[in-house]
Amino acid sequence: MARHSRGRLSRLLPTLFGLACLVGLVVGVAAYMSSDTDSGSADEAAADGDPGAAGDAIGITTTSSPLPEGCETVTVSPPEAADQYQADLCLPTGTARDTAIVLVHGGGGFGGERSDLRAWAAAYRQAGYVTLSTDYLIFDETTRSPVYPEPEQDVKAAVQWLRANGGEHGVTANQVVVHGISAGARLGGQLEVTPDDPYYQDTELWPGTSDAIDGFIGFYGYYTGLQFDEERYYGGPEDSDDPLVRGRWQRADSTELAAAATAPVLLVHGEDDGLVAAEQSERFGAALEAAGVDVTTSILPGEPHAFDLEDDGSLSPQGEALVPEVLAWLERHVG
Repeated sequence: MARHSRGRLSRLLPTLFGLACLVGLVVGVAAYMSSDTDSGSADEAAADGDPGAAGDAIGITTTSSPLPEGCETVTVSPPEAADQYQADLCLPTGTARDTAIVLVHGGGGFGGERSDLRAWAAAYRQAGYVTLSTDYLIFDETTRSPVYPEPEQDVKAAVQWLRANGGEHGVTANQVVVHGISAGARLGGQLEVTPDDPYYQDTELWPGTSDAIDGFIGFYGYYTGLQFDEERYYGGPEDSDDPLVRGRWQRADSTELAAAATAPVLLVHGEDDGLVAAEQSERFGAALEAAGVDVTTSILPGEPHAFDLEDDGSLSPQGEALVPEVLAWLERHVG
């Protein structure tokens, strides 16, 4: 993909808790990289993250305008699920393709909402794709522990909802692609490497319906299981004496599980991302390639985190420039 010019980054985190936790994520990414490699620009990008950078955009915007015509809000969680999450379903304005796009917002796991990716939803709709922009469990210091794997299950349930219930809402697509940004890309990476994994099958998922995806698009994601509040998310540290805790950490490492992936993957990351090192995408891409997965990894020179979105949630010039390239990738690899 071609280099694009830098955009503005001034979306602030919604709470002081979010800022503190995000700084922790930056430190965690840097620590992981430094423990496994000697040096490198990708490592430095994460290590150089500071509170000011952490307070900038991580894929959080708030779009409170009404749904566009042709869209409706649906509940994608099964009736028996502990929590009920909604998604915005939008049908294309013209002839529909055979592929639907599930959009998964960012926010570090503690912020963001489904409306954050309306600009991408509009771009996909114009190209003939059904879109489903979904919410999922976001957590704070009061959330029950462990959080894992409920956010992962919530996105899996959205994929299943399209397959099981989409026809009642005019959806004719047979293929499902997940497009996630930042924390949403982390979740999408999990779906990529855990298709129909029995570990996740409980009342949070729709029974008898596949959660396997037909493609994954990940923007500036992190794929090694890193979390800013790891003890709450996994129920303890990575070196916990509890095998259940260690098992959660292992299952959350999409890079280590790359051999289980089957769907084509597009990874896009800014080289100058000071929040999540571009090496996260590079490593995941390399692991997928080694496993024989059809993967395209694009590291954009000079670009920071959330380079594709403006303050108001619209696409930045970089995002606009990426649209035809993403659509071309979809056409070649999924349809």
